[in-house]
Amino acid sequence: WQKVLPGVCRVVFSPENRYLIAGNDRKNMRAWRIVTGDSVSALEGILMGLLAFRPDGRQLVTVDRDNGRVVMRFWQWPERRFQLELKSRHTILQGKQEELFFSPQGHMLALLTDYHILFWDATIGVDLGYVTGFSGSLNRAACAFTPDGARFIAGDAVGIVRIWDSGSGELVA
Repeated sequence: WQKVLPGVCRVVFSPENRYLIAGNDRKNMRAWRIVTGDSVSALEGILMGLLAFRPDGRQLVTVDRDNGRVVMRFWQWPERRFQLELKSRHTILQGKQEELFFSPQGHMLALLTDYHILFWDATIGVDLGYVTGFSGSLNRAACAFTPDGARFIAGDAVGIVRIWDSGSGELVA
């Protein structure tokens, strides 16, 4: 099947592969059932730079910026009900948002930008701060949580790999 949403800039599948979510640069988000292609929701007026599902599929997170601050919106899924909006404590003026992902257990969120990696406690909605210290832009970086979610790993374009403790944010290696 084929669907139309002009200006699509992000797509994500729900973890159970039942839904496809697409966001565009015109402040629209659409969701379709994979099997039938039926449209199940359309939200307007929300610019979504990034989309991510919690691993259990019960929450969808959309990310944007407001005057340099990262804004995260949490949606109960599949009900598509707005739950919460969080703004980061930190102003991130440089670069653009690159990647958003949950820890394997769904307790933490990490947002990779051009020069920072920001962390949130996704269970209580707390901005945990950010890490820096890379030698250059992170626009070609790779990152991941360990399978148990205890550590976070990131490597930059010049080849430096760092590991942080997910709970404390302290640099481990």
